[in-house]
Amino acid sequence: MNNYQLNRPSSLDKRIGCTASGTVEQEFPEEETSLVAEKGIKLHKLLETGETPDNLDSDELWNLETARKQIKKLVSDLEEKTGEEVHIHKEMNVDIFLDFDKFTKGTADLVLVSKDMIVIIDYKSGRVKVDKTSYQLQAYALGVSQYFKASDKKIVIGICQPLCYKKIQIKTFDEQYAVESFRKLLKDQKNNPYHFNTGSHCKYCKFRTQCPALANSSKELVKVANEITAQQAPQFLEKYTLVKGVLDDAYKKVKELVSQGLVKGYEIKEIAGRKKCTDIEGVYKEWKDYIKPSEFMGLCDISSTEFIDFAKRRLKDIEDIKTLKDSELRVKKSIEPFMTTGKPSKKIVKSIKNIE
Repeated sequence: MNNYQLNRPSSLDKRIGCTASGTVEQEFPEEETSLVAEKGIKLHKLLETGETPDNLDSDELWNLETARKQIKKLVSDLEEKTGEEVHIHKEMNVDIFLDFDKFTKGTADLVLVSKDMIVIIDYKSGRVKVDKTSYQLQAYALGVSQYFKASDKKIVIGICQPLCYKKIQIKTFDEQYAVESFRKLLKDQKNNPYHFNTGSHCKYCKFRTQCPALANSSKELVKVANEITAQQAPQFLEKYTLVKGVLDDAYKKVKELVSQGLVKGYEIKEIAGRKKCTDIEGVYKEWKDYIKPSEFMGLCDISSTEFIDFAKRRLKDIEDIKTLKDSELRVKKSIEPFMTTGKPSKKIVKSIKNIE
């Protein structure tokens, strides 16, 4: 897949947040358009055409009319400030180049051009605030600047999001920062394509339901895998296209290397399996004087730490116990007879010694 397809402007915040997102997502089929996305597409279309259909619901109509008012005011303020007519470009297609190579392409929702200034606006219909410094907008600004050869113009980027902001949010475009960010992205995608990193961008990723970086139990293993793939075993990554297969194979490779003592700073330890409650009624009888039945019902998954955390604080409040540690030990001791230990399992753990 070419860079301009992989790094389309709408996905740049995600790509820069997690290099691996582009590597894994290109193997997934396109998702069906959601109702929220359909509403956004409709808003964009109506702002482009100027139409106001009769079948809009009250929220859609308010969103559309408010966006139009905000844009009209922005154009009016710009004309007043510059003293000249502002040229309006809707749904402007731009190619974005990086060091003379095509980096990506996209469609800027609204571009306002005056003698000394260019304003690029992106429409957002959602209820979650979008940052006006988004890489999507920076990519559009870079492409528009290149299209108009606008090195002598001030360039401003902004978000029109009526459900979140009373007026359009704008910020001066920093071309040097954008170019450096995009260069770093291309470098990371080439040198370390399977490096996972979690963050707010995860909710938009197709791979989120399978991503090991999002699973708490796999975080340490993912950390090790990232280090191994980058430093000691990059060759096996080239054999696979589906990243789930790559990760599965990576983990096996990691375990082999650790088992053979070839990875400094890591060792395999045998740890006890997860403990589970075999007699919830017995635990309740033990704790009925401290916890109400309704509270206990919410804590019945005794395999988790939730019961212990709740009970140790309740115990400390009721009895004269000096520390939470003392109360935690008492809780564990009281429920231990009702717990059973699962099968031991192997886990890769980080050792403090020998780390270079």
